[in-house]
Amino acid sequence: MNLMRVGAMVSIVAALAACKHEGGPFSSVTPPTAGLRYVNLMPDRAAVDFRIVDAITFAPSAFGASFRTGGSPNGIATAFLPAYAPVLTGKHEIRMFWNSTNPDTAQMVLLDTTLTFTANVNYTFYAYGYTTAGQSPVLKAFVTVDSTPDPGSNVALRVVHLAPAGVPATAQHSKSAASVVVSVAPAEFMRSSAVWWSIS
Repeated sequence: MNLMRVGAMVSIVAALAACKHEGGPFSSVTPPTAGLRYVNLMPDRAAVDFRIVDAITFAPSAFGASFRTGGSPNGIATAFLPAYAPVLTGKHEIRMFWNSTNPDTAQMVLLDTTLTFTANVNYTFYAYGYTTAGQSPVLKAFVTVDSTPDPGSNVALRVVHLAPAGVPATAQHSKSAASVVVSVAPAEFMRSSAVWWSIS
């Protein structure tokens, strides 16, 4: 073996050694998060998009949310209530836009609000009301904290009334015939025996 071949082999070994990664252990730290989902309850218009606009990671979005759906959170189509997606704790700005392929339409802001999220707590963001002039209620956001209390041997029930103004709603217990008038706020959980309730 001549000196030139030996020199070339030594250079290759040195280059491979320089490319070798250092051994572990490696770790990634997950920041504290809450859970967030969106629901469109706006009956007079087409689909909308929801976005957190002040963060990149752990900033749930939902696209093409038609009436009574949560759209496609992070591109995954869902039915009425989507799963909670992790969101960074702290204060974040949420905006709702028209869902459209027209850039001018898609950048129109329908709702703009700021919420503060607490670690290990789940939230549902409801957009409800009307954008049509003269209709009531006007478009607004309603956010519930979805921490269910321990009902013991009973069940926990919560009904949120977001129908148009002037439409009453009651929840009636099928066994005792007791009725509870349902309002937008407060939306607290009720403890009840595990029987049928009629919502009207």
